[in-house]
Formats: sequence, C-alpha cells, structure tokens
Amino acid sequence: MVRIGICDDEKEVQKEIERLCKNRQGIKMYCFDNAQSVLEIKEKLDILFLDIELGEMDGILLKDKLEEKEIVTMIVFVTSHKEVMEQAFGKKTRGFLVKPIVEKRFYTILDKCMKEVEYVYPILLSAGSKITSNDI
Repeated sequence: MVRIGICDDEKEVQKEIERLCKNRQGIKMYCFDNAQSVLEIKEKLDILFLDIELGEMDGILLKDKLEEKEIVTMIVFVTSHKEVMEQAFGKKTRGFLVKPIVEKRFYTILDKCMKEVEYVYPILLSAGSKITSNDI
C-alpha cells in the first residue's frame, strides 16, 4: 500500500489530486490543509503532494523540516508560482506540477514515484527479517 499525502489549502486542488490518484490501485490517501498537520502525522507518507503557498508555514519551509525527518519519503510540489521552484529543490523533491494540473504530467510523476516506492519497499522474509527490495 502506497501512502500518499496531499497538503494544499485549496480543497478543489485536494479533490482533483485525490480523484487522479483513485485511478491507481494500492493507494491510501491523507489530506492536509496546513503544513503543521503534516508534521504531526503518525504514519509515514511515501509521497507528499505539497503546495508552496500554505499560510503560516509555506511548503518550502515544510520541505526543509521534512528533509531532517523520516515521515515523508518523496515530495512533489504543486504550485502556481513557477518562480519559486528553484527554492523547492531538495533531497526528497521528485517533481513539480503547475496549477492547473495537467493529467498526463501528473501521472508521469505519480508513476515514477510509485516505482521508486516499490523499489525501496520493505520485504518481509519468512523468518521475520526485513530487507528492502533494493538490497536484492
């Protein structure tokens, strides 16, 4: 099961990403309307679709905080502000989507991220030990 988070203060954007994700199997969705709620999640997210303009804490600052934590594996920025994309680069950043979202571009990025999740997803061995698929 791939855990995907959507952090955007625009409900329409959340619903659009949610709708697009439903065309893929094996996804569990989490929606957030502010950055602080992402930092408080108890489960690890494999992919986070993250808006840049969020209010009190913007997506760039959240990305910086997430770089040091293990709660999010990959970040895809969703923004209408192309001029700040350079600031959004980081070790967890996997792509950028410009609003309004173009479906073909969305699926290109989602599928790339999902393949990466499958590659590092832990495999439980019969003896109870765990390895990641990239260890094989």
